[in-house]
Amino acid sequence: MYLRSFRHRYPVFNDDIQGTGCVILAGFLNAAKQSSAVSGRPLHAQRILFLGAGSAGVGVATQLISFFTLQGLSETEARERVWFADSQGLIYDARGSMAEHKRQFSRNDYAGPPLTALVDIIEYVKPTALLGLSTTKVSGAPGRA
Repeated sequence: MYLRSFRHRYPVFNDDIQGTGCVILAGFLNAAKQSSAVSGRPLHAQRILFLGAGSAGVGVATQLISFFTLQGLSETEARERVWFADSQGLIYDARGSMAEHKRQFSRNDYAGPPLTALVDIIEYVKPTALLGLSTTKVSGAPGRA
């Protein structure tokens, strides 16, 4: 909130959003480069699932989307590589009302039944990277905690 409100008037740095974002981006880039070298897939082919949709997750996702656009993707193409899951499961439009910061990353390409178990979300998304930025417990597979 403060970052958005004051960033164009004052030098502002939010450690939870920008600090976490730059550290995670650095680690992700190194891992993705090694993965790309082994698999032959380009860096922009990564599919990232965020476990946690708070300020840190949104900050990291915003920086990753910027990275993808620097790799030549449009913003729409970059956003297609990012999924979010929170304590209620996969974040998607048909799920219903949600906080504004989650809405900007809500998927419009999924309208099936709620995906609430992390295992089910992973099977659907097939991410190349899973970034955990949450303190909230998310269920595993049906029947497991």
